[in-house]
Amino acid sequence: MKIMRSLCTRCYAVNVHSLPAIQPRLVAVSKTKPVEMVIEAYNHGQRCFGENYVQELLEKASDSQILSSCPEIKWHFIGHLQKSNVNKLIAVPNLFMLETVDSAKLADKVNATWQKKGSSERLKIMVQVNTSGETVNTGCPLEKR
Repeated sequence: MKIMRSLCTRCYAVNVHSLPAIQPRLVAVSKTKPVEMVIEAYNHGQRCFGENYVQELLEKASDSQILSSCPEIKWHFIGHLQKSNVNKLIAVPNLFMLETVDSAKLADKVNATWQKKGSSERLKIMVQVNTSGETVNTGCPLEKR
């Protein structure tokens, strides 16, 4: 927990010199960690957690201990999302951010599924852009204007 406090202190110190409207957010990657460790980190002030597998995220976020002990938890999906897993991901309780969407088709599917859910909250999404134009790299292509 000392490391987490140190990182939080550094993040907030950097924020003093940046735009006041931008709040840095430390995302603790909880993959392969047990529920008890997530709750312990939450009890020490950590609110944002990231998972890179949809199934593991769904299981952790739906865990009764986490739901009852961590009411302000915010989940980030940090892995590569396949279209076949969009419905599962959108069903995740307290889903806050999707990092990253790498195609317009995937973005459309995520948007349509989120709208069907009827949530009053907006899902935050980061878009991966293929700036090199190389076909071996994933991401949305840059459009020439």
